[in-house]
Amino acid sequence: MLRHYITVALRNLLKHKGQTLISIIGLAVGLLCFALCTYLIRYWMNEDDGFANKERIAEIVLVSENEYLISGTPASLAIDIRNKQFSGIERITRASYNRPENLSFEVSETKVLPYKLYAMEADTNFLAVFERQLVAGNPSIVSTQPNMLLLSQTAAKRIYGDKNPIGKKVISQDQKAYTIGGIFNDFPTNSSISPFEPIEVLKLSVLDGFLEQRLEGRTGCLTYALTSPGFKPNDLDKQLLNTGMEVLLFDKEPNPARAYPLGQTKYKNTGNKIFFGFIFLIGLLIFLSALLNYFSFTTGNFYNRIKEFSIRKGIGEERKSLFFLLFSETLLSLLLTAILALCLTELFVPGFQFNFFRVHIKFDSWVLARQIGEYLLFCIALSVLICATISVRLNKISLIEGIRFSRHRVRNVLLGIQYFIALFFLTGAAAATLQTWAGEQQLFSSVSGEEKERIFFVRTDHEYLESTYDVLLSKWKSNSMIEDVLEVDNKLANTRINSYTWDDNDRGTPGGIIYASANISSFLHLQPIVGSLLLDEQSLLVNETFMNTLQDNPINKLVRINNDPKEYKINGVTSSLLRFVDGSEYFASLAIGLLQGQGNCYVRIQPDKEKEEKAYLEQTIKEFLPESIQPEIYTLKEECKQIQTTERTLRNVFSFFAIVCLIITLLGIYSAISQDTERRQKEVAIRKINGASLSNILTLFTKLYLRLLLIATLFVFPIIWMVTDTILKDWIIRFNYNSPFFWIGIFLVITFFTAINILTKILRTARINPAEIIKAE
Repeated sequence: MLRHYITVALRNLLKHKGQTLISIIGLAVGLLCFALCTYLIRYWMNEDDGFANKERIAEIVLVSENEYLISGTPASLAIDIRNKQFSGIERITRASYNRPENLSFEVSETKVLPYKLYAMEADTNFLAVFERQLVAGNPSIVSTQPNMLLLSQTAAKRIYGDKNPIGKKVISQDQKAYTIGGIFNDFPTNSSISPFEPIEVLKLSVLDGFLEQRLEGRTGCLTYALTSPGFKPNDLDKQLLNTGMEVLLFDKEPNPARAYPLGQTKYKNTGNKIFFGFIFLIGLLIFLSALLNYFSFTTGNFYNRIKEFSIRKGIGEERKSLFFLLFSETLLSLLLTAILALCLTELFVPGFQFNFFRVHIKFDSWVLARQIGEYLLFCIALSVLICATISVRLNKISLIEGIRFSRHRVRNVLLGIQYFIALFFLTGAAAATLQTWAGEQQLFSSVSGEEKERIFFVRTDHEYLESTYDVLLSKWKSNSMIEDVLEVDNKLANTRINSYTWDDNDRGTPGGIIYASANISSFLHLQPIVGSLLLDEQSLLVNETFMNTLQDNPINKLVRINNDPKEYKINGVTSSLLRFVDGSEYFASLAIGLLQGQGNCYVRIQPDKEKEEKAYLEQTIKEFLPESIQPEIYTLKEECKQIQTTERTLRNVFSFFAIVCLIITLLGIYSAISQDTERRQKEVAIRKINGASLSNILTLFTKLYLRLLLIATLFVFPIIWMVTDTILKDWIIRFNYNSPFFWIGIFLVITFFTAINILTKILRTARINPAEIIKAE
């Protein structure tokens, strides 16, 4: 009997090989996309799983009177808890925040090189609590000697290669001297200690360090406890509450100390919840679209065979046999889907990475394959339910009803949901694309797009350039291929916001500021609106938005910055300079002051000399930098892209999934229209004999799909509009999402693809000779 089921299943899959291939490819791609998205979710949810003692590690925090968790603890808290001698604590440790720090490493007897690494100051219990082993170095020396420095395996490899660094000297940016005492195996990148930032350096037993200063009432430290076996973090929390352990911060009300399981102080992960929740939603919608496409074909194919099933029922076949017949066909196609999905995983995933701001995740093909297997088991379970439901329904249909009649209500509902998902991604992709274009046009709009590609940002504010900064600038300015050099503090798109006051502090406004060299107006082609664009140490320039905030003639008005007693005179008003896409209007208010001292540089190159001069800039700055410091050089256009990281990422994500989802939906429609034309061939033939034209036949088949599209549009467009308006209403730069042409254009695009899809099949059906169809019947 099994052989019979497999034979019938293969026969039907090959009979509809086009639709079968469409459904299998769609589901395989949907499975892979969903697995990629859930890989990120699992990576985030499995935070701290790299620590074997995760269930025994408690993070000790302070709680405010409003039950809010306070970020950080005083360094003295761990000592106070240790002195209490709680019975359930095996070890307690503390560490400063993980921050980037400039460190100078002795790489040989005659060479010292600087590196910027993430470093923490910790006590000697830190490695023991988190079970990090020393792969090099003597633990007894590390735990007893002062000012010891430990490197992660990755950092040691980067600095020393295969050489042994033990005993080498290191100077920190506060001029403390350390000795490298060991190398520890890397911390997991998805740890709650320092989310998405590597722990590369541990400074232990620092003399007069932050941990030893016992600064009462000052946070800046992380405190952890390793509880005894069988004693949970929640038990420690009860002990802390019972003893009334409290810390006085900032001379205010005392804050009680609480213990939470490692990784459950969710004040760190609020933004991550939204980010990863959004990723999960996208993956779920793609998977749902692929699943609907697959099962709409499956159910449609089954209902197209009602005549066959009714005859089988008439000759005595049981309902159980009908179920196994349907399930064997579904299972066979799911196995083919699994093979294709695993092939796609092996083909595309190796080396694939996800990067978004601080989040950098490498995908593991084996883990993805395992996830795909889990989701296929879900598909198999769902197919069991669907096949059982269909077999029950088919069993209730009489022989005459089965021969005469079959409908596709379920399939049509599934197609409507597919339209909804495809429209969601298509509209999101269009909105993100137009928002990106709007930003590209309006960011630093006084500078042309061509000019942005030949203005290079060069980081020159290194402390290593302090003595040679003027020499480097003179060298660049004397180069005939360099048109001009602009010096700025930080970057043009810095996020510094100041408070400006005038009229004896009676009036004020927040706004941005750029400290730059006196040639900023000519470099950025800023036009004078009122007054002069001359800049000196006692004056400021403001833009039009700032002037509108003043609601008065700003020329010669005296303003103060951040309540500083020094007053600056406003010399003139420039044309507006937009440096941000998001943020409220005060981000658009801008003052320009004169840079005093060392800064970074924007270098404008002669046209058609960008490649050669970029190499020249790299070469010259390398002459003044240590070999371990790589030059940071990129164009103003690339800086604009960095400003628009969120929009560009959303555009790429939505565009990719919109293409995938649209293809799956259109293939599903093609499969459905193929089933419809096959089922209604006799009806079409009779209509043609009775004089029906091609337009009549087109109307007969297209009205259903247009109706489904219209219904999906009525649901999707209001949702997307509300989401877009909520996000963009306070942005400085935003595209015109209220334009009816935006929404009509999206509807016409998907209508066009639907029409082409339907016409391709119906025109072929309409050309068939009615006589041949009648003879076949």
